[in-house]
Amino acid sequence: MGEAKRRRTLVAPQLSKMVSTEIGESHCPFCGHVLQLATSLHGSTPAPGCVAICYSCANPLVFEDSMRMRAMTPTEFAALPDAALATVHGYQQRVRQRDRRRLADG
Repeated sequence: MGEAKRRRTLVAPQLSKMVSTEIGESHCPFCGHVLQLATSLHGSTPAPGCVAICYSCANPLVFEDSMRMRAMTPTEFAALPDAALATVHGYQQRVRQRDRRRLADG
């Protein structure tokens, strides 16, 4: 099996679990980007206290009780379990790679 096909085979099951949830309008406190959807690769829906990543600037956010997003504090970030921290870093890397591709494509 070719490398590209192998990657598609490994990624396809993850993408089939993607769920987007309307969260109302919220603004990223870092960049001001309007956030209206939360997408999970694991099929879960957001709840207060859940961690999110801004789709525009890749900064970590937290859902408030009102389901609006706020900046994650340094204390909250430091308290993330290793697995959650790895997930956050992975999503941040994907957003930044997307931005680099957009810049390269001009």
